[in-house]
Amino acid sequence: METQTPWLNLKSLHLDGFESTAQGLTTFLRCHRATLRNLTLRNYFLLSSLWMHLLPDLRELLDLKEVEISGAVEGCNELWLVKTPKRQDKCLLSENVTHWLKHPKAELSCPLSKRNLVWIGGRMVMPTRYKPST
Repeated sequence: METQTPWLNLKSLHLDGFESTAQGLTTFLRCHRATLRNLTLRNYFLLSSLWMHLLPDLRELLDLKEVEISGAVEGCNELWLVKTPKRQDKCLLSENVTHWLKHPKAELSCPLSKRNLVWIGGRMVMPTRYKPST
């Protein structure tokens, strides 16, 4: 994730199957926040970090037009299955995360919470809720 020189025209970034620390991802995105407008993080594993702590930082840091957080969203002792390819129906959690990240001035709580975790600390908990497509 580390780069010595920022890519001056980076407008879209799609990362699938990556792992890094929250600090590594945040540092990389901070270097590109002036131009970055589209971000996709799919099947992303945070090493020794929590998404519940990282997402509010990303929300403050970035000014995104399009964003997608999907697949297996894992951190240290946490897992959300957000809009996975095997589930073609509409995912409320995915929509809520997207809306929340795109509207940093709205006074909303982070959609990823202990209430909608799939896995925490080595045990299964409540599954992610989906809304059937209309």
